[in-house]
Amino acid sequence: MKNSRVKGAGVYRIRSTYGIWKFAISGRGVQWLILPPSPPAARTVLRWALAPGRGHLKSWEKAGTISLVLTRLMGQLALYFSGKIKTPRVPLDPRGEAVFARRVWGALRHIPYGETRSYGEIAKAVGSGKACRAVGNACAANPFPILVPCHRVVAKSGIGGFSAGLRWKKFLLAREERQQGSS
Repeated sequence: MKNSRVKGAGVYRIRSTYGIWKFAISGRGVQWLILPPSPPAARTVLRWALAPGRGHLKSWEKAGTISLVLTRLMGQLALYFSGKIKTPRVPLDPRGEAVFARRVWGALRHIPYGETRSYGEIAKAVGSGKACRAVGNACAANPFPILVPCHRVVAKSGIGGFSAGLRWKKFLLAREERQQGSS
C-alpha cells in the first residue's frame, strides 16, 4: 500500500473490535485504508477505541478537514457493518492513481449491494471488454477496500482474489448476502 505523501495528510492506526485499521487521510479525503488482518466473528459489532495512545491514534486532535473525514469514515464503516447502510460514502483522494484503475473503481461503486460481477463484466462496463486481467490488477491495487467494493468482483470460475485476503472477501460477501436476505 502506498504511503501518504500529500502535504497535510495524516496516517492513522485505530483499534476497533475488528482489530487495528490503518488509514491515510488528506484534506481531500481518504487516500487508502488497510483492513485488520482477519475478519471478525460473524456478529461482532464494530466499535472504535478513540482514546489516543502509543501510536494507535496519531494526530487525532489535528483540526480541520482531515479529522472530519476520519470521523465520517469511522461512522460510515460502523453503519455499514451494522447493516444500516449498504455502501459507506466518504470523500476519496485517488490522486496519483492510474486513469484505467480509477475508471474500474468507478464501475465497482455501481455494483449493487449483495450482488457480484465478473472481472469480464467490469471490463465491458469500462469499455475494455478483453481487459479482464487489467481489471483484476486494478481491483488488487484498490486502496479503498469496502469503500470501493472490489470484494463484489469474482472470477468466472471462482471467487477470485482480494487485497485483504480471501477470508475478508468471503466474510463481506456472506454478510451482504445475509443482510440482503433479511431486508
